[in-house]
Amino acid sequence: MVSSQFVTKDFHVPIVGLLYRKEEDVDKEHFKSKLDLAIQLIHQAVEVAILFTRVAGDSWYFCNKIIKHLEQLHKDWIFASKSNRTINIRNRWVQLKDFVKELNPEDFKQVTITKTNGKRLIVFAYSKTVYIRKLGSIKVIASYLKKPLKNNPFFLATNRKD
Repeated sequence: MVSSQFVTKDFHVPIVGLLYRKEEDVDKEHFKSKLDLAIQLIHQAVEVAILFTRVAGDSWYFCNKIIKHLEQLHKDWIFASKSNRTINIRNRWVQLKDFVKELNPEDFKQVTITKTNGKRLIVFAYSKTVYIRKLGSIKVIASYLKKPLKNNPFFLATNRKD
C-alpha cells in the first residue's frame, strides 16, 4: 500500500491509499512502481487543492525521481535516509554511517520533540548541509534516542536549510 496523509500539529488524516502490485502480477501497460504511485498521490493532492507545503516519507521514497518532482512543485521535503547514502563533505565522498563515526558526542544537541499525542521525545541530533549526487546541496540529520550515542543513528534528509 502506498498512502498519503494530511498531517498537522494536532491530527493525522488519511487521504488516499493505492495498492501496489508486483510487475509480474499485472499487465505490463497497467504496472506502476511504488515511486510512480507516490507521484500520483502527490498529483492528486495538488489537483484537489489540498494545501500542503512539505512532503515526508521513508527512505524508499528518498530518490532523485521524487525529489525532482517535488522541486518542480516548489514543495519542501524530508525523508528518512539509508546509512549507506554517499555524501560529499570537505571534498571527499563518504557514506553517512562512516561520516557520523567521525563526530564527537558533544557535536550532538539534545532536542525535545513534542509528538502529535502530546508526549515529548528527547533525541540527540546533529545536522549538516552536504552535497549528494543528482540532488545537490541538502541538509542531513543524524539522531540517537539515548546517550551514550552508540549503535546506528536514524538519518533524515531535507531540502530545508533551517
